[in-house]
Amino acid sequence: MTSKVDKKLFLSGNGRTVAVTGPITRWESGETSAKFAVVIAQATDDGAILSAYGAPDEVYGRGSAGWDAKASVEYDSPPLTPGPATAFAVAAIQNGHREPEMYYWSVPVTLRVRERAAAHR
Repeated sequence: MTSKVDKKLFLSGNGRTVAVTGPITRWESGETSAKFAVVIAQATDDGAILSAYGAPDEVYGRGSAGWDAKASVEYDSPPLTPGPATAFAVAAIQNGHREPEMYYWSVPVTLRVRERAAAHR
């Protein structure tokens, strides 16, 4: 299976969750399903590292064209901010023999707050 993380991700208005999405561009022969987990990491100007983590329960079956997860900041940690970050992801892939394979990757991403639609008058 070949997968990545989309380069532009949406951050909640309070900076506590990130909607993570990514394509699945190719399934290898014998691969039947995959589960994903993701960490979004962001460095601050003072050298601290902020992070959000997500591991949905959803299993993506062979032929799925994409995946998604909600990454959340720990309750007592500072929020993420719009701007550059890095997504670290892992896929646990099942093949026909039930032997899991792990696939790891990282992608530079940009966190953006989704603009609300203008109110109609």
